[in-house]
Amino acid sequence: MRWDSDLIFWIMSEISEHLLTLKRKIMESLGEFSTFTHGFLSLYEPSPYFRGGIREPVHEPKKYFVAYPMKKDPEWYLIDEGERRKIVEEHIR
Repeated sequence: MRWDSDLIFWIMSEISEHLLTLKRKIMESLGEFSTFTHGFLSLYEPSPYFRGGIREPVHEPKKYFVAYPMKKDPEWYLIDEGERRKIVEEHIR
């Protein structure tokens, strides 16, 4: 790793205090070798496109996590729900 690399942790918990405890432990472990720059917290809700239709994919844990932002502009919601479902299914495949 380079000196200016980012380290990302994706952690899920139903109890927010557990996230804070783990963050503290991570920072104690990394100590002088790192600086905490950004922290983001979000809530996860199942996609409405999976209800009663295709199931969410279940995979074994992987070595790396790749995330990309997904933004839906107002035009997306003007598309018929059935067509949006087809687009999402194709995207997942």
